[in-house]
Amino acid sequence: MKKLTLAAFAATILVGFAQNASAAEKINWRTDYAKALAESKKAKKPVFLNFGTTWCGACQYFLNTTAKDPSFIKESRNWIMVKLDPEKSKSSAQAAQKYRVDGFPTLVFTNSSGKQLERMDGIAAGNWKQWLEPKLKSAKKKFR
Repeated sequence: MKKLTLAAFAATILVGFAQNASAAEKINWRTDYAKALAESKKAKKPVFLNFGTTWCGACQYFLNTTAKDPSFIKESRNWIMVKLDPEKSKSSAQAAQKYRVDGFPTLVFTNSSGKQLERMDGIAAGNWKQWLEPKLKSAKKKFR
């Protein structure tokens, strides 16, 4: 009985560690544009704005592939990550208007004042390092 109890206890701990590791490997998406800019200023990190909708296939592809790639998740730690759906909130719609978003997905990289440093209209399939990393590097260089 002791062995069974000990085994159950060990399994519970391992499951807990696995769940914590899984939670740690997700992007911390913010949904409030104004708060994200304030956080950017405080953290001294650039802002990554992801404009998309629930019905946009390319938006969902980005969220289900690129945004789950461990190397992209690691890179996201250098940014204030913001997911905005202009169809769901007035503030997201205003941000989309400010950056002249006319299609989805649109990725906009800004400083803490909201000044656009780089952008991508649409995404590409395949390894994000080929199509997105150059824009991120350029935006980070301009941020400094």
